[in-house]
Amino acid sequence: ASRKTAEVCEDFAVLDAEQKARAKEDLHLSSAGNILRTLLAEAADAEDLTELFIAKAQEPAFAGQIAGPLVASFVMMILYFTCCCWCGCCRYCRCCKRDWQCGRCGKLIFFVLLVGIGLALTVVAFLALTGLDAAVDGVERTACASAQLMNTTLQGGKPDLAFVGLLPVLEILQSLSDSLSPDSNFIR
Repeated sequence: ASRKTAEVCEDFAVLDAEQKARAKEDLHLSSAGNILRTLLAEAADAEDLTELFIAKAQEPAFAGQIAGPLVASFVMMILYFTCCCWCGCCRYCRCCKRDWQCGRCGKLIFFVLLVGIGLALTVVAFLALTGLDAAVDGVERTACASAQLMNTTLQGGKPDLAFVGLLPVLEILQSLSDSLSPDSNFIR
């Protein structure tokens, strides 16, 4: 277990108090809007948590907030493809009614909008990659902490800790069992 722990944790230095505080703050900022975290903070006990969750899930605003953008995008796509392109219900936005002529001003506005959207997508992609790096680092640190926990559980803690560990306890119990067996030197 200690070899595996050393293998899993070889890339990680122990975090100091400032790094731990910054990581905790990043975790709190990342969980903004997390419904479970909010409900856990508000609930007094398990029954209260259940009641709060059911009440929150039944709110129309909550459902609209979660599913609203997806439903709106599908409605807009259906409206665009059915009304504006292939049927004659809207005479101003039909695609194929006439040839559209855009002046330089219209083309410049469209170009500026496209450049702005491209820059926004680049910034969002960069932020997503930063979040991905933080998530990967968090998963690796969790694996390291799990390996350390398993090692401490099996082998025991440092000498200043009172926990002996499961393997040393099992060895002590086995030696006690061997000492109390009918054919041992202790019993004879």
